[in-house]
Amino acid sequence: MSAQSFKVGVAIAPLTLPRASGGNGTLTYSLVPSVPGLTFNPPSRTLSGTPSSVGSYAMTYTATDADGDSDSLNFTVSVAAASPAIGGGGGGIALPTGGDMVGNFELLAAHQNSRGFAYANNRFYVLKWQHDMVYAYTGTGQRDPDNDFDVVGIDVGPLHRFAYANGRFYLFHLHGWGGKLFAYTVTGQRDASSDLDAPGGIGLRGIAYAEGRFHVVHGGKVYAYTAAGDRDAQADFDLGGDNRSPNGIVHAAGRFFVVDSQKVFAYTASGARDAEADFALECDNGDAIGIAYANGAFHVLDWIDRKIYTYAGTGGSTDLSLCFPAGSSPGRQTYTVGTPTSTLRLLPARGGDGPLTYSLAPSVPGLTFNPSSRTLSGTPSGVGSYAMTYTATDTDGDSDSLNFTVSVAAESPASGGNESGSDSRFNVGDTIPDMPSGFWVPSFIETGKGASFLSSGGTVTLSWNSSAGVIRYNAFSWTCASGGGCEVVNGRVTKGTVVQSAPIFISN
Repeated sequence: MSAQSFKVGVAIAPLTLPRASGGNGTLTYSLVPSVPGLTFNPPSRTLSGTPSSVGSYAMTYTATDADGDSDSLNFTVSVAAASPAIGGGGGGIALPTGGDMVGNFELLAAHQNSRGFAYANNRFYVLKWQHDMVYAYTGTGQRDPDNDFDVVGIDVGPLHRFAYANGRFYLFHLHGWGGKLFAYTVTGQRDASSDLDAPGGIGLRGIAYAEGRFHVVHGGKVYAYTAAGDRDAQADFDLGGDNRSPNGIVHAAGRFFVVDSQKVFAYTASGARDAEADFALECDNGDAIGIAYANGAFHVLDWIDRKIYTYAGTGGSTDLSLCFPAGSSPGRQTYTVGTPTSTLRLLPARGGDGPLTYSLAPSVPGLTFNPSSRTLSGTPSGVGSYAMTYTATDTDGDSDSLNFTVSVAAESPASGGNESGSDSRFNVGDTIPDMPSGFWVPSFIETGKGASFLSSGGTVTLSWNSSAGVIRYNAFSWTCASGGGCEVVNGRVTKGTVVQSAPIFISN
């Protein structure tokens, strides 16, 4: 469970805490301590309300069964003071407000991996990668299929990005294939006469329209074009040094805002950095791929979580909160006395100030945790069940923790010499340690029976058409326990239930 950051006087989007599994009888839930202004509803496991005072709260969320057995997880709730207008002080420019502000909302599961995002006509639109379709949602987050439209008339391969500028939608390929930003009318009709030339090379990331110009993010620079589509180099500007992974641009309140992996960077109308107007993204919004501004708020699409996050129009904290994103827990780990474990690599935290250090407690007899590599390995030497707490701490002493269980069973009787390691199951949203992700392309990976492996543009996708498929790498094998198939994108399960089988050891 990741850290949660809220503001005094700003109603939070209802936070639904995870459901526990196992136990005997009906499970009950509790959350302590109380946060002023917020209410926890045990039957629905939701926290909601409007924070009323500044503070930091170490929360404990507990599930208890009918026998009194329980399990808990911990996370932090931080409540900051309400932010002033962007820019601060009397000279700041307050962003406009108006209309109904939508809170965070999820896209349909079928729209996972949407790579483009725009707001127009009081609707949100997402471009589904490789589907050649733009899907519409109302301003309150409901599906609006009557306003979907096909992407037709373009033959340059899958389109990766999507934006709305100067009364038109623009779609384009991440690598600049086709040399154009392809225009569509506000009703989704192809408008080739309004196409724009694209900067050459890899790295097209977004487009905005302001003060009679188009502004296109490409690599570490924003390129300007006139309303007629001619280059206007005198209005170009460079992105700041920390703004290394731009993934969208929007113009609001006389400024440009460029979304990055964990933060939104602000620039003046002339392209100068305006750090006072920066704001940080929520921890779970770590895979941002588009930004829009509407009804006094910024909206940021997360392509992995298939969720649109909303940020108040006054910006927010620039502190990159230290946190573990959702899905960071490795889940229950089951081992056998005397059998060497496969190396468990725990995921890193995000944010924080300075280098992060990691700890894991309590100790499990026979196993060793390496803080530098975040790995747990060894040969268990005693039976037991251990409630593990994995903690990341930054140089300021801020920390976040996640919990999981390690169970060590007695050694099995001999059974002809073959002993198999324990299997682990991963569901949608879980992250599978040691699975290929990002730009890591393994030198050897084996697939069979309807399973496949694809690495493209920093994304590694593993998929299974059915439960018969198998993928093997580095002594592990992964199968799909769901008849409808499974998919894993950059190590995170996006469809079905994936079973990881440990290596098989041959006894002497």
